[in-house]
Amino acid sequence: MDLAVAAFAVAASLIPGLRGEFYGDGPEREHLLRATSARGVTDHLLAPGFVTASVVDDALSRAMCMLSTSRREGYGMIVIEAAAHGAPSVVVAGEDNAAVALVVDGVNGFVAGGDDPAEIAKLIVHVHELGVQLRASTARWFAENARRLSLEASLEAVLASYAGSGS
Repeated sequence: MDLAVAAFAVAASLIPGLRGEFYGDGPEREHLLRATSARGVTDHLLAPGFVTASVVDDALSRAMCMLSTSRREGYGMIVIEAAAHGAPSVVVAGEDNAAVALVVDGVNGFVAGGDDPAEIAKLIVHVHELGVQLRASTARWFAENARRLSLEASLEAVLASYAGSGS
């Protein structure tokens, strides 16, 4: 989360009026709040903690982008959820980050090569520059891939695998 706050702080220095929202609660929440304060972005970065799904949906509907600096995601569902709302994603490459496989650079977001806040901020700025063009591209990507990425398609693949293995 330090990386996300640091990247946001750099991006906020480059995009006038940029605002961010971090959702979730848990043992790292106090650390997030301290990092936000230390970077001087408490006026621009909200961290309301746990919120309902409808609040997250509303946020994604109006978001410029969804930022995830996690280097380990088992599936990357948030990328799909963001795309369903037309919000491009900025994610960070990592050995165990399945979210990276869901982002097509310039189509539904961007993948940062590592944990450099300046590089991630540059991608956030690029998303801002592309504006509605990238949102439209993200919405198209979701429409073209929603069926393939659905729970139903995943279950069909698992069932087909079992049927093919003779089990």
